[in-house]
Amino acid sequence: MSCKRLTLLKVLGLAVLVWPLTAHANLIELQPFFFGDIIIVNNDSVHEYTVDISGNAVTSEHIFLMNEDQKPQPARFKLDSLPEFSEISVRVAETRLEAGNSDNYFTLDNIETVVTYAPEGSSIDITIGATLKTSGNGMSYAGDVYSGFLPISVDY
Repeated sequence: MSCKRLTLLKVLGLAVLVWPLTAHANLIELQPFFFGDIIIVNNDSVHEYTVDISGNAVTSEHIFLMNEDQKPQPARFKLDSLPEFSEISVRVAETRLEAGNSDNYFTLDNIETVVTYAPEGSSIDITIGATLKTSGNGMSYAGDVYSGFLPISVDY
Protein backbone atom coordinates (compact mmCIF):
# COMPACT_ATOMS: atom_id res chain seq x y z
CA MET A 1 0.00 0.00 0.00
CA SER A 2 1.44 3.38 -0.97
CA CYS A 3 0.59 6.80 0.36
CA LYS A 4 0.70 9.93 -1.78
CA ARG A 5 1.69 13.20 -0.16
CA LEU A 6 -1.02 15.85 -0.23
CA THR A 7 0.28 19.37 -0.64
CA LEU A 8 -1.69 22.55 -0.11
CA LEU A 9 -1.00 25.08 -2.84
CA LYS A 10 -2.11 28.63 -3.35
CA VAL A 11 -2.08 29.48 -7.04
CA LEU A 12 -2.22 33.06 -8.21
CA GLY A 13 -1.27 34.56 -11.56
CA LEU A 14 0.18 38.03 -12.02
CA ALA A 15 0.01 39.94 -15.27
CA VAL A 16 2.00 42.27 -17.49
CA LEU A 17 0.62 44.18 -20.47
CA VAL A 18 2.54 45.00 -23.65
CA TRP A 19 1.12 47.27 -26.35
CA PRO A 20 2.40 49.37 -29.25
CA LEU A 21 3.72 52.77 -28.23
CA THR A 22 1.86 54.66 -30.98
CA ALA A 23 -0.70 55.76 -28.38
CA HIS A 24 -0.71 55.73 -24.62
CA ALA A 25 -3.32 53.76 -22.70
CA ASN A 26 -3.59 52.99 -19.01
CA LEU A 27 -3.88 49.45 -17.69
CA ILE A 28 -5.67 48.86 -14.42
CA GLU A 29 -5.74 45.38 -12.89
CA LEU A 30 -9.26 44.87 -11.57
CA GLN A 31 -8.77 41.27 -10.42
CA PRO A 32 -5.80 38.88 -10.64
CA PHE A 33 -6.25 35.22 -11.53
CA PHE A 34 -7.16 33.26 -8.43
CA PHE A 35 -7.31 29.47 -8.46
CA GLY A 36 -7.54 29.14 -4.67
CA ASP A 37 -5.95 26.72 -2.23
CA ILE A 38 -5.65 23.36 -3.97
CA ILE A 39 -4.35 19.87 -3.28
CA ILE A 40 -2.56 17.82 -5.93
CA VAL A 41 -3.11 14.16 -5.08
CA ASN A 42 -1.03 12.71 -7.91
CA ASN A 43 1.46 14.37 -10.27
CA ASP A 44 2.49 11.26 -12.22
CA SER A 45 0.67 12.65 -15.27
CA VAL A 46 -0.64 16.08 -16.32
CA HIS A 47 -3.86 17.14 -14.58
CA GLU A 48 -5.96 20.21 -15.35
CA TYR A 49 -7.91 22.86 -13.50
CA THR A 50 -9.85 25.35 -15.63
CA VAL A 51 -11.29 28.70 -14.59
CA ASP A 52 -13.32 30.14 -17.46
CA ILE A 53 -14.15 33.78 -18.15
CA SER A 54 -17.33 33.49 -16.05
CA GLY A 55 -15.42 32.14 -13.03
CA ASN A 56 -16.70 28.59 -13.44
CA ALA A 57 -14.14 26.02 -12.30
CA VAL A 58 -13.60 22.45 -13.47
CA THR A 59 -10.89 20.22 -11.99
CA SER A 60 -9.60 16.79 -12.88
CA GLU A 61 -9.90 13.93 -10.41
CA HIS A 62 -6.43 14.55 -8.91
CA ILE A 63 -6.86 18.26 -8.07
CA PHE A 64 -9.08 19.29 -5.17
CA LEU A 65 -10.12 22.69 -3.85
CA MET A 66 -9.32 23.00 -0.14
CA ASN A 67 -12.03 25.52 0.58
CA GLU A 68 -15.25 25.33 -1.41
CA ASP A 69 -16.10 28.85 -0.18
CA GLN A 70 -13.12 30.29 -2.09
CA LYS A 71 -14.45 31.32 -5.47
CA PRO A 72 -11.91 30.93 -8.29
CA GLN A 73 -11.63 34.12 -10.35
CA PRO A 74 -10.59 34.87 -13.91
CA ALA A 75 -8.20 37.77 -14.44
CA ARG A 76 -9.81 41.14 -15.24
CA PHE A 77 -8.23 44.35 -16.53
CA LYS A 78 -9.42 47.75 -17.65
CA LEU A 79 -7.61 49.51 -20.47
CA ASP A 80 -8.54 53.17 -20.72
CA SER A 81 -7.40 56.36 -22.48
CA LEU A 82 -7.81 54.61 -25.82
CA PRO A 83 -8.67 56.50 -28.99
CA GLU A 84 -12.49 56.46 -29.11
CA PHE A 85 -14.06 53.32 -30.59
CA SER A 86 -10.69 51.72 -31.40
CA GLU A 87 -10.68 48.27 -32.91
CA ILE A 88 -9.00 46.02 -30.34
CA SER A 89 -7.09 42.78 -30.74
CA VAL A 90 -6.00 40.93 -27.57
CA ARG A 91 -3.56 38.01 -27.49
CA VAL A 92 -2.46 36.19 -24.35
CA ALA A 93 0.45 33.74 -24.39
CA GLU A 94 0.73 30.65 -22.21
CA THR A 95 3.07 30.93 -19.27
CA ARG A 96 4.59 29.07 -16.32
CA LEU A 97 3.74 29.62 -12.67
CA GLU A 98 6.53 28.89 -10.20
CA ALA A 99 7.25 29.17 -6.48
CA GLY A 100 10.49 30.22 -4.85
CA ASN A 101 10.82 27.02 -2.79
CA SER A 102 10.05 24.48 -5.51
CA ASP A 103 11.64 23.06 -8.63
CA ASN A 104 8.16 22.19 -9.87
CA TYR A 105 5.81 24.39 -11.90
CA PHE A 106 2.36 24.77 -13.42
CA THR A 107 1.57 25.74 -17.00
CA LEU A 108 -1.20 28.21 -17.76
CA ASP A 109 -2.66 27.69 -21.23
CA ASN A 110 -5.91 27.26 -23.20
CA ILE A 111 -6.32 30.99 -22.74
CA GLU A 112 -9.80 32.43 -23.29
CA THR A 113 -10.41 36.18 -23.53
CA VAL A 114 -13.43 38.42 -23.83
CA VAL A 115 -13.27 42.15 -24.52
CA THR A 116 -16.14 44.39 -23.37
CA TYR A 117 -16.31 47.94 -24.71
CA ALA A 118 -17.41 50.77 -22.42
CA PRO A 119 -20.36 52.85 -23.72
CA GLU A 120 -18.20 55.95 -24.24
CA GLY A 121 -15.86 53.90 -26.47
CA SER A 122 -12.54 54.98 -24.94
CA SER A 123 -12.00 52.05 -22.59
CA ILE A 124 -12.37 48.28 -22.52
CA ASP A 125 -12.56 45.53 -19.92
CA ILE A 126 -10.56 42.38 -20.65
CA THR A 127 -11.54 39.14 -18.88
CA ILE A 128 -9.18 36.17 -19.15
CA GLY A 129 -9.88 32.53 -18.33
CA ALA A 130 -7.32 29.73 -18.54
CA THR A 131 -6.41 26.15 -17.72
CA LEU A 132 -3.84 25.43 -15.04
CA LYS A 133 -1.90 22.23 -15.81
CA THR A 134 0.36 20.28 -13.48
CA SER A 135 3.82 19.33 -14.74
CA GLY A 136 3.08 15.60 -14.70
CA ASN A 137 6.72 14.90 -13.83
CA GLY A 138 6.04 12.91 -10.65
CA MET A 139 7.62 15.57 -8.39
CA SER A 140 5.63 16.85 -5.43
CA TYR A 141 4.64 20.50 -5.16
CA ALA A 142 5.87 22.71 -2.34
CA GLY A 143 3.13 24.20 -0.17
CA ASP A 144 3.68 27.74 -1.45
CA VAL A 145 2.23 30.52 -3.59
CA TYR A 146 2.80 29.87 -7.30
CA SER A 147 2.85 32.93 -9.52
CA GLY A 148 4.18 34.22 -12.80
CA PHE A 149 3.82 36.78 -15.57
CA LEU A 150 0.98 36.59 -18.06
CA PRO A 151 2.15 38.06 -21.40
CA ILE A 152 -0.72 40.09 -22.88
CA SER A 153 -0.51 41.91 -26.22
CA VAL A 154 -3.13 44.50 -27.11
CA ASP A 155 -3.18 46.02 -30.60
CA TYR A 156 -5.39 49.00 -31.33
